[in-house]
Amino acid sequence: MTAFQSVNGLAWTTVGTVRLSLPSPYYIGWAVSSQDAMTLATATFDNMTVSVPSAQNQPPTISLTAPDTSVTYTAPATITISAAAADTDGTISSVDFFEGSTLLGSASTAPYSFTWSNVPAGSYTFSAVAHDNGGAATTSDARSVTVNSTANNPPTVSLTSPPDAAGFTAPASITISADAADSDGSIVRVDFYAGSTLIGTSSTAPYSITWSNVAAGAYSLTAVATDNSGASTTSPARSTSVNARPTVALTAPANGATFQAPASIVVSATASDADGTVTQVTFSAGTTVIGTDTTSPYSVTWTNVPEGTYVLKAVATDNRGATRASTTRSITVASNQPPSVALTNPADGATFTAPAEITVDASASDADGTIAKVDFYAGTTLIGSDSAAP
Repeated sequence: MTAFQSVNGLAWTTVGTVRLSLPSPYYIGWAVSSQDAMTLATATFDNMTVSVPSAQNQPPTISLTAPDTSVTYTAPATITISAAAADTDGTISSVDFFEGSTLLGSASTAPYSFTWSNVPAGSYTFSAVAHDNGGAATTSDARSVTVNSTANNPPTVSLTSPPDAAGFTAPASITISADAADSDGSIVRVDFYAGSTLIGTSSTAPYSITWSNVAAGAYSLTAVATDNSGASTTSPARSTSVNARPTVALTAPANGATFQAPASIVVSATASDADGTVTQVTFSAGTTVIGTDTTSPYSVTWTNVPEGTYVLKAVATDNRGATRASTTRSITVASNQPPSVALTNPADGATFTAPAEITVDASASDADGTIAKVDFYAGTTLIGSDSAAP
């Protein structure tokens, strides 16, 4: 350590010192070199302990987060003073809260806050001082508020939209609006809630928010208006519900299936509704409705379907009018030309001796497909079949 100077019988220096005030007119100062400061934490002098911060200690940071300077309070007021504090190379040991130069209180754990009660009318300036574990301190910027001496009339507020008991379909986008006024001041903001959850804030008239991507469920909506004196009023609640769409999927026919014209095709689907019931499933080929079924299993039979390519889908409707379409399936209905066939053996009018063994041959072809088989008859009696040429 550097040498002390002697003042009033006590040693001190003005360069790099820790200064401790004693009853007037005495004080002490203790000079600390940079090398000493790296290792010295505390020292005791005449039964008084002082802390010497490390030369490498970074001061903490602090900023006030409350009160809101736009709010005017009414006496006797209750004002909460809050601060955010942090220390990059250590910890926050305490945060002191001041009104002017008057210490109001301290907090040693986050969130750092102090509530000042029964505050009389007047103007007040608040600040906070953060102390870290290395003895460094930082003072926040100041905030000023006013406490009025006259009683404040609370604001009025009422919801204007959506209508009470309104219904929506998920995922919903709901516009929520309110009228708010203050007879002896002004509206600072209107907060909108779904139950106890804040879903948005509007600070200018007309007071409105858009609540987006609302999931299925039942909700109670309210608006809370706050005036410039800090008074607030909650509107009467309005109920609203968001309906989940039904689910639907085609189960038949298979995607890419082929049928022969004129075709008879069974089209079927499964459908369900998580928060209600399915009232009907409508089946379409392109934009043409081919049938509707109101009971499960949902199915229609599409008859006399002409040649062509068709895109099928099913649309389910629930008990609250919500709809959902299935993914599509494509099918083909093809026209089929009959095959041609001719006997080539035995010759017409041929004679055989019993017990005879007769080879019966035929030629067959199909212009728009293949021969599946050839059946051979004696009169009305099937005597054999062949599935491969010749």
